[in-house]
Amino acid sequence: MTMLIRKRDFHFWLEEAKSGERYRDEKSSYKNWDTYRRAYRSNYSKNILPVNLVYATLKNIIPRIYFRNPHVAVSAKRSGFEGNALVVSHIDNMLLNELNMRRTIKQLILDAFLCGYGVIKLGFSYEYGDSIVKEGDDFKVTRRRLEYDERIIPNFPWAKRLLPEHFITPYGTVNLESAPWLGNIYWRPAEDVQQDPRFKHTKDLQANAYMEVSTDYGKKMEVPMVKLYEIIDRREGKIITLAEGAEDFLQKEDYSLPIMPYEILQFSESADEIWYPPSDVESFFPLQLDVNEIETQIMQHRRIASKRFIFKSGTFGKNPQSELEKLTSEAVGVGVEVEGSPREDIEEFELDIPPSLFKAKEEVRNDIREVVGMSQNQLGAFVGKTHIAEGEGQRVQQSADERMAERRDAVANFLTRVVEKLNKIIFTKWNNEDVMPIIGPDGVKYWVQYQGNQLAGQYNIEITGEDIAPISSVYKLNELQGLIKILAQNPYVDQVELTRQLVSQIRGFNGGKLLKPVQEQGSPGQPMDIQTMMQQIQARRGGGVPNANIPGGMQRVPAPGGGVPSSGGAPQVAQMPRMPRRM
Repeated sequence: MTMLIRKRDFHFWLEEAKSGERYRDEKSSYKNWDTYRRAYRSNYSKNILPVNLVYATLKNIIPRIYFRNPHVAVSAKRSGFEGNALVVSHIDNMLLNELNMRRTIKQLILDAFLCGYGVIKLGFSYEYGDSIVKEGDDFKVTRRRLEYDERIIPNFPWAKRLLPEHFITPYGTVNLESAPWLGNIYWRPAEDVQQDPRFKHTKDLQANAYMEVSTDYGKKMEVPMVKLYEIIDRREGKIITLAEGAEDFLQKEDYSLPIMPYEILQFSESADEIWYPPSDVESFFPLQLDVNEIETQIMQHRRIASKRFIFKSGTFGKNPQSELEKLTSEAVGVGVEVEGSPREDIEEFELDIPPSLFKAKEEVRNDIREVVGMSQNQLGAFVGKTHIAEGEGQRVQQSADERMAERRDAVANFLTRVVEKLNKIIFTKWNNEDVMPIIGPDGVKYWVQYQGNQLAGQYNIEITGEDIAPISSVYKLNELQGLIKILAQNPYVDQVELTRQLVSQIRGFNGGKLLKPVQEQGSPGQPMDIQTMMQQIQARRGGGVPNANIPGGMQRVPAPGGGVPSSGGAPQVAQMPRMPRRM
């Protein structure tokens, strides 16, 4: 029996991309994502009085699970690569700072909370290519770039958040790791697409959407946009760009990065044969609508609960409306004319708000807290003394902490995968020699020369950061003082950095002049290689003769007492200047 294999041409890939969109629409909660985002902004109809528990819950969760100051600790999996691990550690921490990873992670947590998952896309040097378009005639030429994102600079990795709906997978995908391709949707001005030298078959390409923008003069104009599909094909190692309405591939060429550029952050797993995970908001949003309805009913009852009057017909004479307005006026000393006895013919009454509404509101809010796993205290509410025993309260707190720890671990694991992919990009793409300053474990600053491909190897990546709860400078100072007493004679502790940390916690005290300047070895103009740096570190520690028979071009450096010095913690590094931006 002959099996027919469909040709993987332009129409095949366009159908694949569109089926990926259908898969997202059918199997995820995509149709509700805009509703969840409007709820986060309290964007409801005017007749609804919302209690924004979506926003409140998220603002309480984010500080507990994201890293205020993420730090990468790198250690070598194989002996002989300890010096490389020091350099990789410096590069990784510099990248987290330069790529503003803290802000990106907060955005991705928001996406995962609302939509079930967040997506980051990684790349190197350019997103659309280093293209400059010249416009005009020979007498007047205007140079215009097609790449103008400030976060993307030449010869440097980049990381961007993708909206969850812009990430697509093959229809029926269960595991992203085994998907034959992954891709994303993006929009570009039609003019940029037509002038991009990487693209073909763009001459007759028509815009399929318009973006409204405001001009400097307060007027609005519509910019023609083109919807593009970018696909990374694992089978053939190609990057493919498609546009609906085009005659053929806009781009189909070898993919140059050693990684799949996408990484996913999610807090829940799917319970069936799809990869799309449920979101936190999806699990309690019906309760959010319920509490909004109750709050709106309370508002309506409050409006009609003001003081009212019942009076006998004819009590206010021939012009009752005028006398009633006087009766309800805020003016002082108003006289109201009545016929008959006011005590007998007029009766005032008030309507009460049903207490059941307040009880129902609290029950719904308790249900939401149970779903998200946070108590009233953890959501920022004050709770007075209760009959709950101390041990029971501790068990509740422990359970809530475990749920938050699970989310925090998910963020740390996600960031670890991102750093590992960034390292692979560096090992492949940073082939030119570079120089950087590193403060080694002996407190000496070394100017080290390296190449990205020289650093290639297997490393353990550990993400650490500041504690979840804010800590006062007084607490930090006391903690460091006790730590110095314990570690003062430890040969593996950087005493210089430990002293700097102690001095930095004393407010109003300039410790820069107190501390001795850091000793330097080498210079930016005369750097040393990694091997020489490790030899000098070992010599200062009083170690033995280095062993040159170590793979990867690195010499093995015995630690005092034998063995290889551990690089389980990241070294203190000097600030490296940011790579120059494109002009």
